[in-house]
Amino acid sequence: MVVHINGKQADFKPAAIAKVRMKINPPLKSGIKSTSLDRVGLNAKGKNGIRDGVSFGNILNSMDRGTENLSDQGEKWIEYTIKPRDTLWALAVKRFHVKVDDLIRDNHIKDPRKIQPGQKIRIRLPSYPTRQNVVASWYGKKYHGKVMANGESFNMYALTIAHKDLPLGTHVELENPATGVKARAVVTDRGPYIHGRDVDLSYGLAKRLSLDKKGIGSLIMRVLG
Repeated sequence: MVVHINGKQADFKPAAIAKVRMKINPPLKSGIKSTSLDRVGLNAKGKNGIRDGVSFGNILNSMDRGTENLSDQGEKWIEYTIKPRDTLWALAVKRFHVKVDDLIRDNHIKDPRKIQPGQKIRIRLPSYPTRQNVVASWYGKKYHGKVMANGESFNMYALTIAHKDLPLGTHVELENPATGVKARAVVTDRGPYIHGRDVDLSYGLAKRLSLDKKGIGSLIMRVLG
């Protein structure tokens, strides 16, 4: 094959051309890398779970953007003034139902232990799909009394769920489409860590939704906030 380089003729073998590759550098990621602080506390399900499969969390993860683009996405923000004895953990989990990671990143907080009364922080209120089909399983006696991801003891009879991504403290409504029965619950733990499952119900919640005997089934989930 004959080609011209800088006006000069040169011979190239096809095999040599086949080895030419264009190198494309990936774009730099924006935002600040967050730590996994919203997982503080032991998980009642153990430390060796594997997170895989497609779940409701995939939708939530797509919202995890750099802070410089947040104002352009139509997201809602509120301002809060730190009060005595406030902690970021309590504000995130107990009050605003957001991720601690997000509070730290969005406010550029270097040391979460050193927030001061009078300090103002911005809180990004998350938005979620109004309805999502989920595959649910349940856990009970084996984990009863063990510490959950929110730091509290698991009560197998309380109306709670484990979820991989929803902020701890988030309220949800679950419906069994086969029976029409609905129940409200709170995200208190992390999991499930089995491929193909989206939420783990407490035994009490599973019983109310008629999944205690079947063990696993499809539900409709709505995030209430």
